[in-house]
Amino acid sequence: MLRRTGREFLDFIQHGNVVDLAVAVIIGAAFSKMVTALVDLITASALKPTMQKLGIDRLDLWPVGVLLSALINFIVVALILFAVIKAFERLKRKQLASPAEIDPQQRLAESIDRLAQELHERNI
Repeated sequence: MLRRTGREFLDFIQHGNVVDLAVAVIIGAAFSKMVTALVDLITASALKPTMQKLGIDRLDLWPVGVLLSALINFIVVALILFAVIKAFERLKRKQLASPAEIDPQQRLAESIDRLAQELHERNI
C-alpha cells in the first residue's frame, strides 16, 4: 500500500504542470517580498513628513499604514502581471500570424494529389 501510494505520488509529481506550478509559486513568493520591500521603502520616505507630524516612527504602527502598504503592493503586482500577460499575448499573436512554412515536398505531393483527382474526375 505504501509503495503504491509512493508510486502514485511520484507519477503525480512528474507531471510537468505540477513542477511548473511549484516553480511559479516560489518565484511569486520571492517577487512578492521584493515588491513589499520596495513599497515599504517608497511609502516610508514619501509619508515621512506626515508620519513625523503624527509622531509615528514606523509605517506599520500607523493604523492605516499596513492597509496602505498592502494596497500599493497589490497594485504594483497587478500592473506587472498585466504587463507580462500582455507581452505573452503579443508574442502568441505574432506566432499565430506568421505563416507556418510548408515543406516543399509536401506541397508538391498535395499538388500531385489534386491533379490526379482532377484527371480522374474528367476521365482522362
